[in-house]
Amino acid sequence: MCGICGIIQTRNHPVEEPLLLRMRDRLTHRGPDAAGLFVHQNVGLGHRRLKIIDLSEAAAQPMANEDGSVIVVFNGEIYNFASLRDELAAKGHRFRSHSDTEVIVHGYEQWGTECVERFNGMFALAVYDQRRQEVFLARDRLGIKPLYYCALPGAFLFTSEIKAFSAVPGFQPALHEPALGEYLLYRSLAGDRTLFQGVKALLPGHWLRVRPDLSLELRQYWDIPFDAPPLEGDLETQVLALLKDSVQLQEVSDVPIGAQLSGGTDSSLVTALMAERSRLPLKTFSVGFEETGYNELPYALTVSQKFRTDHHEIIRGNRDFADELEKLTWHMDEPLTHPNSAGIYWLCQRAKQRVTVLLTGEGADETFAGYHRYTWLNKCFLAQRWCPPVAPLLRYGRGLRAVRMLEKAITHSPADLAVKSTAQGYDRFQSFLSPAALNDALQQRFAVFNKAQHPQLLNRALYYDLKTYLPPILMRQDKMSMAHGLETRVPFLDHRVVELAFRLPIRAKVRRDTGKWVLKRIARRYLPDEVLYRPKIGFGFPLIPWMRMADGIGARLDMILDPQSLCSRLVPRPTLEQWITEHRAGTVNHSDPLWTLLALEVWHRGLRAL
Repeated sequence: MCGICGIIQTRNHPVEEPLLLRMRDRLTHRGPDAAGLFVHQNVGLGHRRLKIIDLSEAAAQPMANEDGSVIVVFNGEIYNFASLRDELAAKGHRFRSHSDTEVIVHGYEQWGTECVERFNGMFALAVYDQRRQEVFLARDRLGIKPLYYCALPGAFLFTSEIKAFSAVPGFQPALHEPALGEYLLYRSLAGDRTLFQGVKALLPGHWLRVRPDLSLELRQYWDIPFDAPPLEGDLETQVLALLKDSVQLQEVSDVPIGAQLSGGTDSSLVTALMAERSRLPLKTFSVGFEETGYNELPYALTVSQKFRTDHHEIIRGNRDFADELEKLTWHMDEPLTHPNSAGIYWLCQRAKQRVTVLLTGEGADETFAGYHRYTWLNKCFLAQRWCPPVAPLLRYGRGLRAVRMLEKAITHSPADLAVKSTAQGYDRFQSFLSPAALNDALQQRFAVFNKAQHPQLLNRALYYDLKTYLPPILMRQDKMSMAHGLETRVPFLDHRVVELAFRLPIRAKVRRDTGKWVLKRIARRYLPDEVLYRPKIGFGFPLIPWMRMADGIGARLDMILDPQSLCSRLVPRPTLEQWITEHRAGTVNHSDPLWTLLALEVWHRGLRAL
């Protein structure tokens, strides 16, 4: 786990080392243990190191092959590096370290750009191929690790975090206004654009080649294999076996390791599988709040006691959130779209005192259909298939509710249902957007849904979320943990687990009003009923009550009323005043649109500080 950056300039324009150093050291929090630099004429690579595997200097980066023709900087982990090392050694490659980075070096030598297809891991990497005078960039299949790039006159830049670009003269942090409509509707952006003008994210499962003339070649090397045969036989046994293998692979580490335990099914199952293999008490960490209905600490404690973990609790409040909002936004680079990012930040801050790696339960909901909207969508898709007659739908609801759902299912396309079910701000903000901005936002999303050619409509909805909803969640996880130089891993997003999940029959994911059916069947073997069958909270966060308080985050709402604010250009002041007044009075919950605007405003004001 590290931070990487680079500058590629046109020929006869050498990279200035002090400039690259400033860019690199904007990422010090990601790699506090060591730093490295490579400059060769018009190509410069920078690296900040967090030591995880092979703590020796032999594993330092940038790392080169024997003759210096291939140089690599890398952020992340290649979990299957040991088996790849053996395979490459059998082909004659010689290794000087025991690191996963060196597997990338020799893997690129052996297989070229196809090396990434052999990696099981989370990664953002850059390879300078000196013979071809090209730089090869790649990002892992699911987008667990960040990688951004931008083009300036005569230069191409890349980095793990956007703030590093600000060290380069000619880069001016500025809002990309065409993306505002999509942000207001979804609090995130689909595709490769960001809220920064001129900055793009390399998409998950893609690689990018930068040629000597700075022209680009972009390719997708992985996607969900829609033509894979359905999974048959004992589904629970097959899923559990692969999950165990994923957890075992992701436990590879030369530094202390623990688990991020929320008390939900997913993180609790990961904790159980880790504890099953651990000789010593597993270190687990949970974050909670005093507010009733948002505190999951009792569930996490139940799991900890069952598996006798070395458990640590963190409790934070409204003022903590308000006081650290700018710092959290700085680390995030973009608006803090998920307020519960703060919970991850605080948890990792405490965990760093005892471990350097945490395994989490992130990604299970988007692959095994854990959110409530998946059961609702599945009912709508069934209604479209079987209506008329109406009878099959009525088994899933009663009276007016069922009739309304039937009406919605009939009058909306599958894409409409899936795309708009994730648009938290659609009802609140659509009337304030121009027709062009609204159309742009929706078309960005429809393009993703329509790319999925799976015969099962629910799997198309899951694919859509995997490409649009999951990436911001993963960036939340990455940046809040790396703010403290701590690595988090996601066993549910081993690409083999994701591919297997898409081969499961729908009945193994959703039955009646229950999602993640097969995972819950597996979890029954490990977890007590009070954890397994409790109401789903997600990563609970008391934003609603905190926004109603006179101090803390509630007081920060006045920022969006400032006549000079960006928000005052987006939403009429009377509407903003009405939302704030009604929310503070407790008559209407306006926390979603208010947070969308406040997060945007804090980010926009902080652009100059990047």
